[in-house]
Amino acid sequence: MLAANIAGQLIQLGIQQIIVIDLDPQNTLRLHFGIPLAQRNGIMAQIESPERWSKMAVRSASGVFVMPYGTMSFEDNLHLASSLATRPELLAHPLQFLASDPLTAVIVDTAPGPSTSLAAVLPVTDLLISVLAPDAASLVLMSEIKSGECYGYPANTTRQQKTLKHGVIVNQVDPLNRLAMTLVQNISSAFSSDLLGVVYRDEHVTEALAAQHLVHDYAPLSRAAADLRLGAQRVWSVLGGTQ
Repeated sequence: MLAANIAGQLIQLGIQQIIVIDLDPQNTLRLHFGIPLAQRNGIMAQIESPERWSKMAVRSASGVFVMPYGTMSFEDNLHLASSLATRPELLAHPLQFLASDPLTAVIVDTAPGPSTSLAAVLPVTDLLISVLAPDAASLVLMSEIKSGECYGYPANTTRQQKTLKHGVIVNQVDPLNRLAMTLVQNISSAFSSDLLGVVYRDEHVTEALAAQHLVHDYAPLSRAAADLRLGAQRVWSVLGGTQ
């Protein structure tokens, strides 16, 4: 949800071209942009032929270019994971090429937790965003997330001459839940300026997904739309953009 809606908000800020890439086998990022369920094509089946990726890109009504994961069998996904474990450049090099245009921002959405896809893209990533839920699990894992240990190397540092910035967004916060609000305070204290945003629970988010629209298109005056707008502004600022 966040990757799609942050992308839509960045377009609203005036970034000329946004490309969102789905690296989650669930292949659901496309639903936020109104891409039909019947459309099964995606870039991961063409992982060894990146010159074909442009044919898989769909320009959404919001102006964001979407590259879906695509529908793949269980066996094909296992084979893909194995290939990326030994040849991470299959993902890293095409992403570097797409991001080489100074007028283009590339947003990559990965599956939760460690994966060969995440490991492949981290060395060429400018900003890593961890999405935290306002629950006890986030509190337990907070130190590992802040240090970058859970990603294999320290955040806000360099690897292979590439600077990796790290930020967090807290999602689905219920303001009436005392534990959730306490956790938000703890996360804010722990991450300080690396806290890029807090998105409060809003029924318009699920309604927008059901309608296959971005939140700001479906309910522009909603609390979630405002939270996402602030988050996008913060993301763009961290990346060195101007508004």
